[in-house]
Amino acid sequence: MIDTTTTLERPAPSTDLTPAARAVLALGSTRAETELRALVSLSEGLTAVADDAGRDQVHRAAMQLRTARTNLEKKGKAARDDAQSFSKAVIAEEKRLIAIVQPEEQRLLVIRDEWDDRKAAQERARVESHEKRLAQLQGLRLIPADALTKTPSELEGAIAKLVGYAIDPAVWEEFSKRAETVKLEIIGELQSYLVQAKDRETLKASLREMAILLQAQQAEQEREAAQRRALWLEEQAKTDPAPIPMQPVTRETMDDIAQEVPADPAPAEPAAAAEPPSATVVTVAQPTGPNLSGAPALKLAELCAVLGVSLTAGDLLDLGFAHHSGENSRNAKLYRADQVQAIGKAVKARIDSGIAKWAAAVSA
Repeated sequence: MIDTTTTLERPAPSTDLTPAARAVLALGSTRAETELRALVSLSEGLTAVADDAGRDQVHRAAMQLRTARTNLEKKGKAARDDAQSFSKAVIAEEKRLIAIVQPEEQRLLVIRDEWDDRKAAQERARVESHEKRLAQLQGLRLIPADALTKTPSELEGAIAKLVGYAIDPAVWEEFSKRAETVKLEIIGELQSYLVQAKDRETLKASLREMAILLQAQQAEQEREAAQRRALWLEEQAKTDPAPIPMQPVTRETMDDIAQEVPADPAPAEPAAAAEPPSATVVTVAQPTGPNLSGAPALKLAELCAVLGVSLTAGDLLDLGFAHHSGENSRNAKLYRADQVQAIGKAVKARIDSGIAKWAAAVSA
């Protein structure tokens, strides 16, 4: 290999003189300075012009100084011109020599840069692979909304999976610390979600137990109410007449009932239209006329015949319809004729509610 440290790095000067010393040498400053000072001393005594001869003497002395100055300027210009010519020659020679090495230099730089580019691309790919692996690790995080849908067992499985995930420095290289930090952060978050999930499970279990207890209490209350109602119905059965069987109601039956109902002192408003027939409750249109409105008139048996169902006074009382004691019949329970429509609707609603509860219990 060529050693360029001495031959090509910096050319050696022609002499060991400094630029200032070389300028002194080019202008002959040592001798010129002595002569110039001597020339100046010759005219130091000329301080004023008294006559023409004095004027000529001053003029000659000034011209001698001018001649010395212009000669010095010419010599300096010649030295500068020579220096410029030398500079141009140096520049031209420099370019010639550079042209020898510059193409090879550029060729080698291209080869070097191609290698550097490949290395930089490899480094970018390596860093991107680590960043992608970090993003995948970050993807194991759960947002709070998703964490609410996870069971404790699912969260425990996720924690166990992360704990067993090893951060190998040989794989992660300088990203090992970052990966370990992310891993620990995610494990901490999952453990927090696990505590919350267990609290939710505990709360759900408590609510289920409370619901079962409330259902049991409600069932017991309903059983006790049924017992009380059975006792009450038993007591009522001892005093109420036996309900007549369900049977179709004919026009003749309605006419007979109407004849037994005393007439009102004033005509009543026409009764509303009858409800449509039901699969369980038979509703019969009320005859027009004053006999089915006004004062209590229908007996319990007659009301049951009109409605086509068997009812007791207790059933009607439970529906909100109290009877009126008759004036002529002892212990007779009478009901207003204008209540027939409302009683029929209440009975139908009670039957529909019972059927709905039964259907819900069966489907459950």
